[in-house]
Amino acid sequence: QKNSTPSRIICSLMDDPSSFLVTVLFGNLMVNTLFFCISAALLSRLGDDNHAIEIAGGVMLLFCVIIFGEITPKAIGVAFPLTISTFAAIPLKIWQTAAFPVTKVLVRFAGKFEPEAPKEKESLIKPEEFSMLLDISETEGLIDRDTSDMIQDIMELNRIKVRYIMTPRTEML
Repeated sequence: QKNSTPSRIICSLMDDPSSFLVTVLFGNLMVNTLFFCISAALLSRLGDDNHAIEIAGGVMLLFCVIIFGEITPKAIGVAFPLTISTFAAIPLKIWQTAAFPVTKVLVRFAGKFEPEAPKEKESLIKPEEFSMLLDISETEGLIDRDTSDMIQDIMELNRIKVRYIMTPRTEML
């Protein structure tokens, strides 16, 4: 399924997470606003001069939106992420393309408030050079063999996968 259309679309959407998030949030805002405008117009016709019906209907609609428009879709998305993302990929891409002028402005505006990503500092010393320094320090008696081995092991930790050193829960006492 890696080469299917939904998969390619999902990958393209995830290339720019900020734009994707703004697109989804803007679409959600538009749907909710449209829903409440239409609902308010219908409730005002239904209630005539009785505002209690309009208020009660508005509160009921608010709870319906929260439950059926916010909580339930998110719970379904968490429970079935692959199915939902495959199903939603094409409509999301169409919406992203249609809303591009607005979302582009919103992404730029939101970017003003995002903290800058920390720039990765270049290492002052390479791991090989550090290993040579450890060997020299050990040879000259500045550190003992155990300390040198421990420091070497610490430097190797980023290359070791957890599954190689972990004890499965079923084997623990």
